Amino acid sequence: MMIPFLSIALHSLVACWLLPFVSCAGVSTHITLASRIHPYLPDDIKEFTNEYYAGAFHPDAFYGCFGKSEAAEEAHWPPFLLKALEYYHKQNTTNLPLKAFIYGIFTHQVADVSWHNLYHQQGLLEQLSQVEFGGNYSKAHTFLDTGGDFLVLTKQFGNVNKLKLASLLKFYTASWEIPEDDLLDIYTEMGYEITSTELNLCMFKGYLALQGEVAAIESTDEKSSLYYLIKSPLLRETLDDYYYGGLNEIINSIRICMDGLNSWFENDLDESMDPWEICSTFVKHKINSEEEDEPSTTVEEKSTLSNKLPHKIQFPLINVEKTKNEELFSPIYLSSLVANSQFGSSLQIGNYINGKVSIAIGAQYDDIVGSVYVMPILDIFENSEFIYSMKSKPSQLQLSDRSNLQFPSRFGHSMTNWKIDGVEFLVISEPGTSTIKVFSAVSNQLIAVITNGAATSVDGSKGVKELGMILETNDINDDGFDDLIVGSSYSDLDGKYQRGFVNVLSGYLFAGLNSNTFYSNFFRDADGVLYLDSKKLSIGQYQIPSTMIQSNSYEQFATTVGFTQNHTLIGVNSLGAVLMLSKDGVFQDKITAPEKLEKNETMMIQTNDYDNTRVVSYDSHLFGFNFILTGSYNETVDWALISASSETNGVCVLCGAVYLYLIQDNKSKFISKITPKLRIANKHSYFGSNAIHFNIEQAGGGLNKVLISSDGFAEGMGAIWILDIDSIIKTYDSTEQEFIQVELEGDEENDDDYSLKSHKHGKLLILGPDGVGFTGFGKSMECFTFNEVGYLAVGMPYFGYSELFNDNLKVSGKVGIYRLGK
Repeated sequence: MMIPFLSIALHSLVACWLLPFVSCAGVSTHITLASRIHPYLPDDIKEFTNEYYAGAFHPDAFYGCFGKSEAAEEAHWPPFLLKALEYYHKQNTTNLPLKAFIYGIFTHQVADVSWHNLYHQQGLLEQLSQVEFGGNYSKAHTFLDTGGDFLVLTKQFGNVNKLKLASLLKFYTASWEIPEDDLLDIYTEMGYEITSTELNLCMFKGYLALQGEVAAIESTDEKSSLYYLIKSPLLRETLDDYYYGGLNEIINSIRICMDGLNSWFENDLDESMDPWEICSTFVKHKINSEEEDEPSTTVEEKSTLSNKLPHKIQFPLINVEKTKNEELFSPIYLSSLVANSQFGSSLQIGNYINGKVSIAIGAQYDDIVGSVYVMPILDIFENSEFIYSMKSKPSQLQLSDRSNLQFPSRFGHSMTNWKIDGVEFLVISEPGTSTIKVFSAVSNQLIAVITNGAATSVDGSKGVKELGMILETNDINDDGFDDLIVGSSYSDLDGKYQRGFVNVLSGYLFAGLNSNTFYSNFFRDADGVLYLDSKKLSIGQYQIPSTMIQSNSYEQFATTVGFTQNHTLIGVNSLGAVLMLSKDGVFQDKITAPEKLEKNETMMIQTNDYDNTRVVSYDSHLFGFNFILTGSYNETVDWALISASSETNGVCVLCGAVYLYLIQDNKSKFISKITPKLRIANKHSYFGSNAIHFNIEQAGGGLNKVLISSDGFAEGMGAIWILDIDSIIKTYDSTEQEFIQVELEGDEENDDDYSLKSHKHGKLLILGPDGVGFTGFGKSMECFTFNEVGYLAVGMPYFGYSELFNDNLKVSGKVGIYRLGK
């Protein structure tokens, strides 16, 4: 049976008739996930997309429809799959439409376990409930199911040209086809009496809901998504990337679990087989038609980290895109063309290959486990189409498989340069296994693996986890050696969920690895790689002060980290604040955004009364969530620039802002708020998505100039802005105002002069690619020089978010190389 795209009038008629049964939750999210999984389907069913996408919705079809909720609940679990496979094998014929439909059902089943964290710990839904909805699981559930759909669609339909828009509409309005007779027979064998009319109408209400969602997003009336964007800015930040229940984790889990379904189709079924063993993500339980309650938690914390995590080096080709006319300032685009890899997740510049200046590009979901591509800068400019890169990826002895599902490794999530005694190291985090890998810039080889013996990596488990989300260097104890800073806001601490902490690993001790005494305490493999427990290198740990602990935990201490000459600054999501600590961990001050600012007036209310009740992201505007950037003014005064990327300013909804503070005498002093020009056209800019120092003088940079990204600017095109901190502080010093408010102008003249002579304090510098959809423009950034010319590398890990047909381009990611200055 085919469900076609109907006219709007007929939609309305049927919608009114089916209104008591219609539920819009999750349809487009499930279809999007199925599209992202399409590259990994068996080749023989890849063309049966109408059946496949219908199957991706089907488990929800009978909820609240003709009293068949029990059948819907049954369709969510492996016993239903086994019955369908038994039916398939009994036919003794290749029934590809049914096979495709079953694969679609499977994507839905695995997705729901992670999405709703069923029988597991701290999934996206549970975290959202505790952090944003005061522990109200039901409210969070409703918000996530519907809000998730609208947030995904908002990103897909933003910044698209006519061709891309037509492609999106073609995808979402394509007919669904149901293997009706086969499906009714399967339900009959399971004891459910379902008629053809019931099946078609219940499936149709899902198709109708999908069309309604798409129509709402495509229209100029943005109210459908705006409520969710404003109500929980945190969900926009975490929907894709959250480590358990985020869309990327779900895709990884489905890919791994699919081996079990492939095996069921390729081999005879054993009568004694347990369907629940198709993948470890499923927890065996009694199936009934009751409404979903808050899930029980049965997965126990345990460590599955191997003490030996070797690596593999490959030499893949990187695609290089250059404009045919080779315009002077045209960007160069790098891409791996690996689906779902998020090429550009992180960036780092260093002398990594034979002493040559090189760029390291993280692709944290490449080939499931993640990869880092390293290539000389010279090759980027000298090769016209393809260049070879060195690709490093983990190869665990205990790989994540369907019987032992792990958190996605995400090798390449974060990177940093670690310089010790003049020797340069490239350090790469792998948060899923709480592992840090250290590569020598001299030998291009892995020399050390730092693990945490207490960490867990079992998918859906509690405990110490996700270490390496924060990865920085700083000389914490002033011994002349930069220390390695490793943290996670998602890690449990002392049994308390997602309390978060930051470990300080000694650079001095690491430098002493050549000492036989120190060296003998660690395992070394045949390749000379050292395996170190982080406890042996630890010289301290930052934790949230006891007075700021929340009754339901989930403090999420250490979303961001920054360092001044004498202080450590750490973002705390539960407080919407940044804590200022002494380098040895003593609390000094709590930095928050001013409660009220009046433009052109000297009124400011800044709360330093240390009210430590939880602040949801609607109120915090994600203050301190995305970055803390620090520096010194005249080498005597420290400053801190702190993001608040979801702040609404008058008509500029979700425009975003950054706040500038001076750090003196163990206290912070707010002096400036910086935003894009506050106008309706700049709405949803999310100014403050990321920031880096811009110290390349040849390109108009300098000691206290910074670059700030806004990944939502111009409906998702994204932009990079330049800001002069010195200029702002000088202006502040010369005025009697309590603070100064800075609104950055766009570069309306589109000139090529990147200096700040005609633009006080800063301006728009670079726009992201137009018409290609949301890319996450500026998620990562790095500056470098080549032939005495300044360049900026910009990560676009979500390039391909709007691609639902071309498998190679689906969230493959890109990196743009932009020339700065003349």
